[in-house]
Amino acid sequence: CQMVRVGQRAEGELRDVTCALTVQCACVSVTSLHRPVSIRSLHRPVSIRSLRRPVSITSLHRPVSVTPLHGPVSVTSLHGPVSVTSLHGPVSVTSLHGPVSVTSLHGPVSVTSLHGPVSVTSLHGPVSVTSLHGPVSVTSLHGPVSVTSLHGPVSVTSLHGPVSVTSLHGPVSIRSLHGPLLHSTGGRLMFIS
Repeated sequence: CQMVRVGQRAEGELRDVTCALTVQCACVSVTSLHRPVSIRSLHRPVSIRSLRRPVSITSLHRPVSVTPLHGPVSVTSLHGPVSVTSLHGPVSVTSLHGPVSVTSLHGPVSVTSLHGPVSVTSLHGPVSVTSLHGPVSVTSLHGPVSVTSLHGPVSVTSLHGPVSVTSLHGPVSIRSLHGPLLHSTGGRLMFIS
């Protein structure tokens, strides 16, 4: 596995220089302290820990794992699982084939998935999920939740905030303690308040 460390700061060094990598043959593990990270991986796994800067990843055929502390995260994956654990900052994931798992403490989460299960846990911030084929599970403590699913079951648990679910084919389960519910469904619907 190729290890890349970014952010060894020297006197007078610029903090906004981007670490940009294109990887074809080796797996990549990146730890970035103070620089934006942009990675394109064709066939190898990518693992990133970024402390304070934006992270952008495009992966064609392997797993992606991202753990940023601060800063936006953008992941595009064609084939392979995506896992993002974010403390602060927006998270955007687009996945064609493979499971997506996102855990976010503060910041908006947006996931678009064509084929594969989606799981999102958010403490503070809006959540938006669009899924064509595959189950969707969303747990949100504070913030609005919007889910659009064509084929596959949808499960939403929300403590505070409005919930909007559109599902054409597949069962829908919504558990909401506080907040309005908006739904449009072609499948089975279950509310738990």
